Amino acid sequence: MKKIRIVEIELPEDKTIDNYVEINALQYQDRLNLVRNAMEERKLDFLVIYGDREHFANLHYVTGYDPRFEESILVIPKRGTPYLLVGNEGLGYKDVAKLPVEIVLFQTFGLMGQPRDKSDSLESVLKDTGIEKGSKVGLVGTKYFREKEFCSPQYSIDVPSFITDVVRSLAGYENVVNQTDIFMHPERGLRTFLNAEDIAAFESASCIVYSGVRRLLLGLREGISEYEAAALLAYAGFPPLSCHITVGFGKNALLGLSFTLTL
Repeated sequence: MKKIRIVEIELPEDKTIDNYVEINALQYQDRLNLVRNAMEERKLDFLVIYGDREHFANLHYVTGYDPRFEESILVIPKRGTPYLLVGNEGLGYKDVAKLPVEIVLFQTFGLMGQPRDKSDSLESVLKDTGIEKGSKVGLVGTKYFREKEFCSPQYSIDVPSFITDVVRSLAGYENVVNQTDIFMHPERGLRTFLNAEDIAAFESASCIVYSGVRRLLLGLREGISEYEAAALLAYAGFPPLSCHITVGFGKNALLGLSFTLTL
């Protein structure tokens, strides 16, 4: 049996950095080229990528755009400029995209209670992107499936049905398949591979996060409140994090991201 030693060490020094490393526009073009290579291998005419506030990573990977409290889809044809469909709020936020795209307002993607009187139907909008009967279309949501889970996993799609149904009505049911693994597969998914710029961006974000966590740990004291402890993180909203910040003590420690306030 191996002996285990517990050794107390000092926290590493603060990793404060002056500038957060951002992915540049050229890399987004490179990513689009990788996506189109995958489309060619799979004989796809179009790739339709869905994103919303909580499930935006695949959309953001290609464009640098993340939907603001609404939904979006990116339509990538084999050739030419991709189309980014956004809601009302997205129209004012569109300039965050670092990939050249044609912005299309589709107000149904906006929140309830917002205007919906200026947009054509989704069927009409997608027709204008070139999707038609016989088009081979890949849909990208957040999950892909196996035969163990569904009889026809290629036709099991987690993109909302009001989008999936329209794409199927245009291209034909058998021509629309789940292609989320292009991004998400643990061995061959595009998002599993990092280049030097990706690594630098992640490392700079890690330094910012570590500095906040270090301040919190060193600032803990008897009687400190969760609010006071969270303030020690000094997180200013940037860089974007993969999960909401959660600070909880005592009975709240295991509640995670629960939210009980109802308005």
